[in-house]
Amino acid sequence: MIKLNLKACNYAVLFIVIFTCIRCSHQDRLEVDTVHSDSFYGDNLYTLGDSCYYKEKFNHAVYFYKLAANAFGIASDTLGIAKSFNDAGLSYRKMGKYDSARIYYKKAFFLDSIRKDTLPLIGRLRNIGITYNYEGNHVQSIKYYTRSLELAQYTESEETVAAIHNSLGNLYNDQERYVLALKHYEESLALYLQISKPAKLALVYNNIGNVNTAIGDYGKALFYHKSSLGIKKDFKNQEDIAYSLHNIGVIHQFQKRYLLSEENFKEAYKIRTKIKDIRNSAVTANALARLYLDMDKTKEALPYLNTAKAFFQQNHDKTIELDNLKNWGDYYYQLSAFKLAYNELKNWAVLNDSLFNTQKVSVLETWNQFELNQKENENIKQKERADHQEKLAKNWLKILWLLLCFFIVVSILSILLYRQRRRILKLNEDLDLLNTDIRHGKQNDYTQVIQELQKLEFDGVDSIENMLYASIAVDDTLYNQPGQKVNIKGHLNKILEEKYQAMNMNKHGVMIEKDLEPVILNGEIASKLTFIIRELMTNSMKHAVKTDRKLKIKLKVKTKGANMLDIAYSDNGNKFSIEQLESSNGLGWQIIKRFIKKLGSCINIKREADLNVFQFFIKL
Repeated sequence: MIKLNLKACNYAVLFIVIFTCIRCSHQDRLEVDTVHSDSFYGDNLYTLGDSCYYKEKFNHAVYFYKLAANAFGIASDTLGIAKSFNDAGLSYRKMGKYDSARIYYKKAFFLDSIRKDTLPLIGRLRNIGITYNYEGNHVQSIKYYTRSLELAQYTESEETVAAIHNSLGNLYNDQERYVLALKHYEESLALYLQISKPAKLALVYNNIGNVNTAIGDYGKALFYHKSSLGIKKDFKNQEDIAYSLHNIGVIHQFQKRYLLSEENFKEAYKIRTKIKDIRNSAVTANALARLYLDMDKTKEALPYLNTAKAFFQQNHDKTIELDNLKNWGDYYYQLSAFKLAYNELKNWAVLNDSLFNTQKVSVLETWNQFELNQKENENIKQKERADHQEKLAKNWLKILWLLLCFFIVVSILSILLYRQRRRILKLNEDLDLLNTDIRHGKQNDYTQVIQELQKLEFDGVDSIENMLYASIAVDDTLYNQPGQKVNIKGHLNKILEEKYQAMNMNKHGVMIEKDLEPVILNGEIASKLTFIIRELMTNSMKHAVKTDRKLKIKLKVKTKGANMLDIAYSDNGNKFSIEQLESSNGLGWQIIKRFIKKLGSCINIKREADLNVFQFFIKL
């Protein structure tokens, strides 16, 4: 918009008036392109109207808008006429001349109806509704807003529909019809979420928060105001951020969470002071003063009372003065300056009558009620203090008991742990001795086993003794490396070789294929894997060798991914299924299943290319 200083604006007005008068008197003698020139002058006049409007010189703005409408009329520019009439209506509304405002809004509506331009029609209906709302005629206001909503729903502008729902919510909120207000706010919210309009979402969240505050649902109110604050912080609009912080402070004050309320009020006050939002700084100052008075902190309340008082004295803002007078009355009452408190309350009653056109307030009755409320509040506060002190004493007593119990438990656990440690150390010593005895006596034990097994027939194995001594050799290898890492490739090669020799597999023409990765395992896992492979090979020799085919054994150990080891053992014996394994009571299969389970795995059996494949996985 063109910004003019006052002197330039006055000269421009004089020039335009003189020029228009001369031009109109000679209109019939001009032979120029009137459509082009009149539209040009109409635009200039309209711009001057905007300049006056934003300078709050509404009488001048109306004058220029009317001149612009005449110029647009000569050019038959109905769009220009309609917008000039609409803005003239806005200026009348700013001056409080609502009847005049409606006349021009309706003229604009009529012209837009001729042009069949739907979106401006919606705006004109909303503007008429606003004037009725300002007059307190909520029935007519809602009627026009509803008509604009019905019209907007035929357009593709979801944003317009959402905005009207929000406006209807505001109307119902002003009338304290909160259920209907929430209904329209939620409709607006759903649409703004759908079309992704964060700034508008913040506005609706704030409105829903205000309704929930009014109906006393502070939990929901806090949620919506915090949601609004989160969006506003993304846009970094300090004025909007301060507004949400103030609202959150109000909710915490209602919940008597005074420290949180103080924190939010102070942050809002700091921002509003920084951006020089003087009026709202005074609003927050009044709120802080009220908060400190509720907390019986008259000293902290005083500077904020003075800040708000200085503002309304300079700017004659009656709304802020009304709240401030009530706060001063409370302040003096808490200081026991009852005469001063009574005078402030008297001033408040007079101002309240003048602002809200109420019946004459009885100052004496109001004072008595005020005094009664103060005494009641004081009794409540004393009771709250006593309850708080009692609760504090009980909490300290609980803490002392808990500390004592904790000390006793820690002492008992320390004694138990000490004894357990001594017992474990003793057991380790005993186990070391026992392991030594076992190692020394192991060959004698195997010799007894050999003597017993030689009494039985064990087809397919010529040398039980060699097999057992091979097991002893493998056990010795792992036993002599406690807690150390084992290269599984070299270890399994040794196992296969010793098993091959011990069971005379060469005599039966057994073929062994190996595909082993040099994976490093700890001794415990390697030991369990050794027993599984040995038992599988024993099983192959006992059963698979009896077929008319030469026995073929394959062993594959491969890493799978970063932390998985894939072991696949296969032979070309008769088909074998997992059901047979589960139903088998043989000692070998029991050993295999048990050790695989200890490794945290399970075995899978399948048939591939005439081979029984026994597969399981180990987590590294």
